[in-house]
Amino acid sequence: MGDINILLNNLTEEHIQEVFKNIKEIEETGNKEDIRKFLTFLELEQFPPHVNFETVKKVKFSIIKTLGHLKEKDSLDILIKMLNKGKTRMKNAVSEALGNIGSEIAVEPLIETLKDDTARVSAIKALGQIGSNKAIDCLLAMLHDRDPEVRSAAATSLGQIKDPKALEDLTKALEEDSDVNVRRLASIAIGEIGQESSVPVLIKKLDDKFLNVATSSADGLIKIGNTSVKPLVEVIENRLAADALIKIGEASVDELIKALTSENENIRTIAAKCLGKIKSEKSVKFLVRELKNNSDKTLKIMRDSIFFICSSSLMPLAEELNSADEITQDLVVEIFFDIGHLTDNGLERLRNELNTLNPVFQKLIIRALGKLNDRDSIPLLSNIFLSTPCIDVKKEILKTINKLVPGEDMVEVFQHAMEHSDIEIKELAVRAIATSGSSSACNILIKFLGESDKDVKMVIVNSLGSISNDYTVNPLLEALKTDDLPLKMAVIEALSNKHDEKATSALIDMLQEESTEVKLLTIKSLKKIGDKSAVPALKLLRRNSTADVKQEVETALEEMEGPKSFWSRLFGA
Repeated sequence: MGDINILLNNLTEEHIQEVFKNIKEIEETGNKEDIRKFLTFLELEQFPPHVNFETVKKVKFSIIKTLGHLKEKDSLDILIKMLNKGKTRMKNAVSEALGNIGSEIAVEPLIETLKDDTARVSAIKALGQIGSNKAIDCLLAMLHDRDPEVRSAAATSLGQIKDPKALEDLTKALEEDSDVNVRRLASIAIGEIGQESSVPVLIKKLDDKFLNVATSSADGLIKIGNTSVKPLVEVIENRLAADALIKIGEASVDELIKALTSENENIRTIAAKCLGKIKSEKSVKFLVRELKNNSDKTLKIMRDSIFFICSSSLMPLAEELNSADEITQDLVVEIFFDIGHLTDNGLERLRNELNTLNPVFQKLIIRALGKLNDRDSIPLLSNIFLSTPCIDVKKEILKTINKLVPGEDMVEVFQHAMEHSDIEIKELAVRAIATSGSSSACNILIKFLGESDKDVKMVIVNSLGSISNDYTVNPLLEALKTDDLPLKMAVIEALSNKHDEKATSALIDMLQEESTEVKLLTIKSLKKIGDKSAVPALKLLRRNSTADVKQEVETALEEMEGPKSFWSRLFGA
């Protein structure tokens, strides 16, 4: 900005926009030399004839505003002079600038300005911005003014100054003022002052019939913070109270955790929802403990809260799961399922968390991956199976792999499992091999059929029976030679699934067994196969058998040959 005379010469309608542009540029640069020229211009009272008075006022207002934004303390003396002698619009502009500058020097002149009814509101706002306790008494008086706009400004400014001396009058304004906006601003001011003694009145106002008063009272409680928490939890069924606790955040967590065990289920539900929105990792173990103790509605809220808290990390769950019962663990699996199904990269995150050393945690993630049908996790599960010493994790992996329908890539795992000393691991491996149906995996079953103990043999026989491949017949026929009756019965039932001549022939031979139990099961197996080559043997058996065997033979022959004719039934042919 050039010499002041240049500015004066430019004060025409033609150049005024350029002047305003220059003032804006000075506001951005804060050039002290240009600011001094501002001050010189403000003190001018005489102007060249070509300068319009209204144009001068516009420029002065623009300069005053800029000085306020720049918080230019060198301008205080000139601005105070203008405040004392200016008219309403000028006083309002100067008051605003003095408030922005924020100097105690301006307090007394602004207090004096309160006597001017047309400029009081701006002066009150400026005193609030300056924040001097010297203005308290005057502002308290303004809080009782007949004009609601003045009272509103006074309430706001008292909140900005934060002097507890104002609490009594502000509380009275909150409870009794006829203007709803004054009551609203009084509640905000009380919150800004932040005294614990104010909490009860703000709690009471959460039920105010005017929503804006109730909402601002909640905002006040949020401002007060920690000391508001316990009273807010006591009225947590009020939506504004619950929202306030969420906004207070981590400081609310301990009291909300206590509320999870309230006798009132609605309070438990709201507390769980608040903890989820706060995303307090600290609360996870307490939410987990309460999962099974609530109705489906509350249970869902608690699950959702754990889901939200653990959406970025599952580790807060790990500690509590070690002591969780089966019901709780199943509920946590559902949470893991939701994380895998509903969150970005959820499956990848679940897989990554399998690197944890916590076996219970591993086991539940593995179970969730099975529910998610995540076949891409099979290689990872295989590696964990081969490396983990934890029997429970091994069992869970086999159960999950069974659901995922394993293939040839699982042969090493199956071999390792069948060599394990734990019977249940062997049995789970057998079932997984049966599900796989691959020739390499089935060869493992055939190998171990001759080596395994009785219980495992039973499972292997059942599994070989469920596999459709013909090469499972010979191992079953070999196993049929056993003297162990339960195992023999299992083999007969397994052979009932084999539509193979050798299987049928072996079963026909079994009709000669002395055991009625074996005969009955063999007849049922031949009936299931439906091979008519067994009919002659069945008819022969019918002639020389007990009544129950004859009845079973009749049922089998009727299904294999079709219903008898009238004459056949009559003569017993």
